[in-house]
Amino acid sequence: MWSIVEFEDGIMAVPSLWLSNSKKFCQYPLSTKKDEISKAVRQLHKPTDDWTSYEVKRIFSTAATYKDAMRKESLAVALTDCEDDSKSNEESQTQVSTQLNKGSNKQNVISSSSDDEDEDETTEKRLKNEKKLPPMKNTEAEQLSVTKIASTLPQFKPIPKLKSDRVVDREQNDLDSNQNIAKPKVKSNESYNIMDKLNYIIQMQEENAKKTHRILLELKDIPKLILEQLKEVSLSNKNEENSNEKDLSSRFPLKTEEELSAFEGLLENNNIKKEVIDLLARRGGKDVATLTNNILARVMVDQLAKNFSFKGKQKKTAFSSFVLSNCIIAAVMKMFPEATETAVELKIGSWLANAPFRQKKNDQKTEENDGNEKFEKKNKNED
Repeated sequence: MWSIVEFEDGIMAVPSLWLSNSKKFCQYPLSTKKDEISKAVRQLHKPTDDWTSYEVKRIFSTAATYKDAMRKESLAVALTDCEDDSKSNEESQTQVSTQLNKGSNKQNVISSSSDDEDEDETTEKRLKNEKKLPPMKNTEAEQLSVTKIASTLPQFKPIPKLKSDRVVDREQNDLDSNQNIAKPKVKSNESYNIMDKLNYIIQMQEENAKKTHRILLELKDIPKLILEQLKEVSLSNKNEENSNEKDLSSRFPLKTEEELSAFEGLLENNNIKKEVIDLLARRGGKDVATLTNNILARVMVDQLAKNFSFKGKQKKTAFSSFVLSNCIIAAVMKMFPEATETAVELKIGSWLANAPFRQKKNDQKTEENDGNEKFEKKNKNED
């Protein structure tokens, strides 16, 4: 625990254990090195017998931590500077009024002494016969005259203490040599206003620190929220990709040139083109030839493929002019990076060239299947 203490020569934060029980004196180390004194304050060193005791003017506040004590010390110094400026103005006004009062008192003393001499001549003769006192300085004469005049004034009761603890000092002075009762010392309301301002500033800083702490806690949760949103976005993207793949896969196999032309329009979009390449690459195959044949068999039927050759020979349409041809080559080379583009083109050309033969075999199988079905139906009807 630390206390912010005002000494005769300044304000400093010191450990509370350095203060006496009455809080009116403070033990202080003899060292003149700032580093050693700062270390003793920070580490709460216990006072020793060789330390010096200094009088404490007042205690501003206390602090539970060294950092808070340093902050309150700087605030107390700033506020005390403002208090000193206001006190200097009050002292100057007090000095002017005191000098004016001295001048008026001196004139009253001279006039009253002259009136006494005129009224009583016998008293003057008696004073001449007595032993004359040594000449007095002007200041002593003035003090004697003021005391004489003050003794003739009526005696008033002492001013009672005010009940407010913030306005009246509870200590009462003893009777002086003239048995005049000293008035209680009343503290200026300004000092209390400064303390209120100091406490208000400290309270506001503590509230701001709490708000800052709450904001930092909220900021810690932001990365978690961002990660959750990114996960949601990635999941939605995956769902969209899956749905797009399903849509693209549903378009295969292409059966007519119109369907091929419409699909070529979709491939103008680079994103769709990339998705088509990924979809075709997953068809599977142990080598370049197998994967190429599997992709072509999935993409188009033989009835459409017999109308194309890769280079456009035999008066057929050149399949190499279509974007779909580039997608098939990219898909095969993605799975087999060692394959060359020429090798894949040869496999595509070979598959297109054999399309009429596959179509013929498929037609024969269809006719055989149809004949078998008719024969089975005829036998069932006869039975």
